[in-house]
Amino acid sequence: MSFKQVQNQYYAKLHFGEASSVALAPIVGLCVTLAVWANLHVGLSRRNSGILLKALGLIVAGYDIESPTAGIPQDIRSAYKGMLEPEIIRTPCCPTCYKPYTMQNLPTLCDWEKSPRAVPCGTTLWKQVQLRNGTRKKVPKCFYPTQSFESWLQFFLSRKDIEDHLEKTLQRRSSTCPAWRSLGNFLLSRYHLVFGSYVDWFNPFMNKIAGPVVSYGVIVLYCLSLPIEVRFNLENIFIFGLIPGPGAPNVWTITNVLIAFANMMSSFALPGKVLPTYQNPAGTHVATPVVPLIADLQAIRKVAGYMAFNATQFCNWCLLTLNQIENLDYQSWTLRNSRTVSDQAKAWHDAIMITHKNELSKQSGVRWSPTVAARSNFLPFWEMPSN
Repeated sequence: MSFKQVQNQYYAKLHFGEASSVALAPIVGLCVTLAVWANLHVGLSRRNSGILLKALGLIVAGYDIESPTAGIPQDIRSAYKGMLEPEIIRTPCCPTCYKPYTMQNLPTLCDWEKSPRAVPCGTTLWKQVQLRNGTRKKVPKCFYPTQSFESWLQFFLSRKDIEDHLEKTLQRRSSTCPAWRSLGNFLLSRYHLVFGSYVDWFNPFMNKIAGPVVSYGVIVLYCLSLPIEVRFNLENIFIFGLIPGPGAPNVWTITNVLIAFANMMSSFALPGKVLPTYQNPAGTHVATPVVPLIADLQAIRKVAGYMAFNATQFCNWCLLTLNQIENLDYQSWTLRNSRTVSDQAKAWHDAIMITHKNELSKQSGVRWSPTVAARSNFLPFWEMPSN
């Protein structure tokens, strides 16, 4: 397939209301790109950008009498929606426990429970807002916005430079590092991408001594298959979602946040999904495990399913207890076993009483988390004590 054919297919998929013909698709795309560029880089106002789009539509329509605007959007916001904006999924959720719902099954009060015999959350999930015309509308109180990983991967792999980088690093990945070699046959294809995850919370109003504490979270993925010099470029980083505030989830409610993340990533386990790339526009299998987790002490224990740094079983690597924290003889440490940790997490998950869950986590230092349940179908590459 030639570049011209790929370009025509791409522009033909743009949803700008009135579909343009295949012959005009490249011209429509160039006109929209010009208006977006003028708005972003030249500073053309939204109103004037709309005027520019309308003028370009009238000019191009001269070649297609049946389409008065040739499929060119009349507003710059429509241009962004069709070309540049990522695919965002806004999931209604409880503002207290973050349990996800759909618009069709969103109840009045949240019904999430810590355990089968616990009291439901009970938070009100709806609120009234006033519209410009004076009427009032009932809307969800909180949304959990996430980005489509599949859509972003298509953008990521549609760039020639990415495919070149992946080809150069393929052999080096499989031979230089024990961590890479531990993935075995997974590295046989350059389209078997390895990602790392980063989770943290931040104050959008900056750090202030006075005033209320506000905290929002972010889940970010970065591609370890890329060379280090381009790995952390903004265009190569995937932001999965923003965890709503103003408070941070605790060790119980973090599970509701991570289920969506784990489900999304598990869909790209081997053999992966067929996605178009720059060199394979017809599509090829793309698989993407998430191996390392990067976070601070507090976040890493929430996400990875371990107890706090001051718990009796405080370490996620070994079985030292808090009263042995000054033991620096690493040869005497008993390391955790992945299968054992997985069984302990499952036992915590299956416990019916909250008191029983607390007893199990105190004894083992482990609780259940979607991202590290090694026997679940979420992330089969996650080796719990090692990552």
